[in-house]
Amino acid sequence: MNDAGLLIKIKEAVYSGNLQEIRNIATEQEVQLIPGPKILEALTSGMGMAGTDLYKNLKSVPEFLFSVDTFREIVRICNLKGKSCGDNNKTVLIGVAEGEVHDLGKNIVGAVLEASGFNVIDMECSKTRDMMLDEIGNLKPELLALSAMMSTCIPAVKDTVLWVNRMYPQVKVIVGGAAIDPDLAAAVGAHGYAENANGAVNEANRLLGL
Repeated sequence: MNDAGLLIKIKEAVYSGNLQEIRNIATEQEVQLIPGPKILEALTSGMGMAGTDLYKNLKSVPEFLFSVDTFREIVRICNLKGKSCGDNNKTVLIGVAEGEVHDLGKNIVGAVLEASGFNVIDMECSKTRDMMLDEIGNLKPELLALSAMMSTCIPAVKDTVLWVNRMYPQVKVIVGGAAIDPDLAAAVGAHGYAENANGAVNEANRLLGL
């Protein structure tokens, strides 16, 4: 099978959350010859389709989580980490705004950033402003990625970004999620905005000069 056919199979396997299919694909010798960025593009395309279906209620949360697991599996099998932009040794602290209960988007962005060569530290559950500031002080990341799906969390995003900029001006901040658009990202003082996982990688590279 040619590269284009394999990439389509990868995208479809991730979209459908077919772990066995992705494992079969990953054992094909031709896959090892495809550049990492092309595989990552197919993976994120499949995840994007799965995410769209989730938000349209065409795919259930368990089905979506199968897609996330399938994405991570081929990254692991094909050792994709760092192949798209090199192991850059830059640390990204990623989390959701205080009061936010949705973290699926954050998990996708974290997985793609990790596959793209970043050292990703996931704060996992929602954190208060002061907890995030403590994490930054302890872990010293170059970048903070913050997600908000609910508009009620915007004040917390604004407050967190304000204090990160005051206390740690060397740390760049990217925000994203359904509740945020580019204008709002600028209004809360963020350095960058990402609509999706690919956008997060591009913004991270831009802000950190990679």
